[in-house]
Amino acid sequence: MLDVPVTVLDILPFSGPQSGATIVTIGGSNFTDTKQITVSFTNGTHVVTVPATYIDHQHVVCNTTMFPTEGMYSTRVALNGQQYTTTSVNFFVYGTDPLLITLCLNYSSI
Repeated sequence: MLDVPVTVLDILPFSGPQSGATIVTIGGSNFTDTKQITVSFTNGTHVVTVPATYIDHQHVVCNTTMFPTEGMYSTRVALNGQQYTTTSVNFFVYGTDPLLITLCLNYSSI
């Protein structure tokens, strides 16, 4: 049997707050339904790993947790919780929720 590589091709949304709690859908190919799927976000210094849920052979979903710093994170998937894809997509982590700032500014100008 030919071992087909798992690949990561896209991510939605492309960004989320440093505080976490963003539901992220990762698109790719050859995902399989295991109970050990994890997603790793790394910026070269810090690694944040969260459990993920299989949707279909092209999608997994995870919920981000708190990130140690803002910036760009390389995102990979492991079906066994250990061996991550060689392909990755970028996820941008921002420090403050822009909607909250907008709501606060609009409220204060009333």
